[in-house]
Amino acid sequence: MCKFLACVLAAAMLTGCWKSSNEVVVSHMGQARLDKGLVVVLPGIEGRSQLNEAICEGLNDGGVTAAIDLEDWTSSVPMNLLYNQRNSLRNREQAEIIADRIMRYKMSYPNRPVILVGQSGGGAMAAWIVEALPPAESVDGVIMLAASLSPQYPLDTALAKSRRGIVNFHSSKDWFILGVGTTISGTMDGEHTSSAGRVGFESPTSGPRARLYYQKLRQVAWQESMAQTGYTGNHLTSGTRLFVSNYVAPLVLQKTWDREAVAALGRKHPSTSPAASMAQRSAGARTVAAAPSPTTPVATATPSPSTRPAPARPSVAVTPQPGSASLAQGITFYTTKRTAAKVSPTTVAANPSPPAAPVHPAAPDPTPAPATVSPPPLTPPLAASAATATPPSALPLAIVVPSPTGSPAPATRPALKKVKITYAVTRPTTRPSVSSADPNAARGSSEDPGLAKQ
Repeated sequence: MCKFLACVLAAAMLTGCWKSSNEVVVSHMGQARLDKGLVVVLPGIEGRSQLNEAICEGLNDGGVTAAIDLEDWTSSVPMNLLYNQRNSLRNREQAEIIADRIMRYKMSYPNRPVILVGQSGGGAMAAWIVEALPPAESVDGVIMLAASLSPQYPLDTALAKSRRGIVNFHSSKDWFILGVGTTISGTMDGEHTSSAGRVGFESPTSGPRARLYYQKLRQVAWQESMAQTGYTGNHLTSGTRLFVSNYVAPLVLQKTWDREAVAALGRKHPSTSPAASMAQRSAGARTVAAAPSPTTPVATATPSPSTRPAPARPSVAVTPQPGSASLAQGITFYTTKRTAAKVSPTTVAANPSPPAAPVHPAAPDPTPAPATVSPPPLTPPLAASAATATPPSALPLAIVVPSPTGSPAPATRPALKKVKITYAVTRPTTRPSVSSADPNAARGSSEDPGLAKQ
């Protein structure tokens, strides 16, 4: 009786995880993924759970773009842990069913890679699925995480049908479940001993079998650096998401599993965040912006001869027209509030300070060199009435340079960013009588009383 209770307790501990809720199930299947290959994830004797769902997520985080299928091979019998562990007849039948599904996939998607990833009891199922394939068929590889198989189990058939081979992750710290537990309740193949997920598989030392084991069996022992990913060496943490993304996903992506590459993978310094693991996807395509193709011309804006590019706040240097007054007589700025201010020519030429209500709220940029703005030529009607015209209130900015003859020189203005400047001339209904000796009387008789006070 005591032995029976001990077996039940050990079998309960063999679950290594907890049951999953339907809310966390995420599918990584689809036409696009199936066309790139298939990764079959086989859970332990507890069936579908959060632990083996984390394996699927870890593969996805590590850059696996192939389809990821979680195959639950366990039964629905209540208290089925020990039943799933020791019912070798049913387990072999389930292995044949899954092998048949893999064959149907290979017929629909020929020449696509197929990888099996088994955790705990699923490691034994992975070996049996490969053994159940037809003689001429094979898979690309098998990855075992804390496998519940005896160390002496013959892997000859599974190795021969795995093109890349078999990688076995084992940990000596998994002494309770894969040590005491399988010694009491037995391994998946019925041996009462410590499992290969704890001590590794025993390899033959001579003969053809030794050569086969040497060429295709890779065993990775637990390292202290793996604890950074959550895999602390015990059975419950053998399928953590970070561990799978750092150590298992790279194996799925590699074309060959040579001895040196697998050994280097076991010694690598892992990434400790999901974001860092996901950065491996598509060779960095999600994080590195693509450079422009050398065959694709890059468009550059070339200003037309009639269009001058306008900086945000350029410095303005006004060049007087022939016969007009010099800059020493001053420049009058008319703003949107119809206020005027006298600014010395040296200040304007260097970098004019904005009036009380600046057109541009941005601070002036002192770095650009002064730009020379040439005014457009006046049309004959505009030239005829330039002496009596008054800058209309609709204009946001106007510049008038008085000349010695009393008629204002052609107006110039600094280029404005995103502001369209138009010229408008208002002809008064009756031309006031203006003495030629008083050139300022024309401004005083304008329609804007606010400007007449200036």
